[in-house]
Amino acid sequence: MKQNYQTLSSVRKNLAETGRLPINLQEYLIDSISKIEQGEPIDLAFTNTAPNIALKGKQSIQYRAAKKSRDAKITMAFSILKGTDWGRCSQLADIIRSVTARIKTGNFQPNNEVERLILRAVNTGVRLPIKARSIYSIVKSN
Repeated sequence: MKQNYQTLSSVRKNLAETGRLPINLQEYLIDSISKIEQGEPIDLAFTNTAPNIALKGKQSIQYRAAKKSRDAKITMAFSILKGTDWGRCSQLADIIRSVTARIKTGNFQPNNEVERLILRAVNTGVRLPIKARSIYSIVKSN
């Protein structure tokens, strides 16, 4: 049994040094082997350690969380405005274009709650929609 642990240790060491697998799979195997070395049954060690699948770009968890936050702020700004749904979307699109233009010039101070929400949406780092149709899709999906 002790020899198995030594073999696993050498596999872990070799795997960490050579780096022939993607880093997320390396970490998964290293974590699983460490659990086995600590006495956890092999089947539990591999099932209790979830591989960290690192998604990139728009599929990443960080992007999706930021987009969800942006969409919530846009929906709150939409709910403050008065009028029909399409009218509020058009009005919000105009306000977003105005706010983003003023932010680019560097002299932006929010004048009302809608502009504050748009500024917070800008701060999420996710690009803001500037067309009424895009805003309508966001509002109807939330």
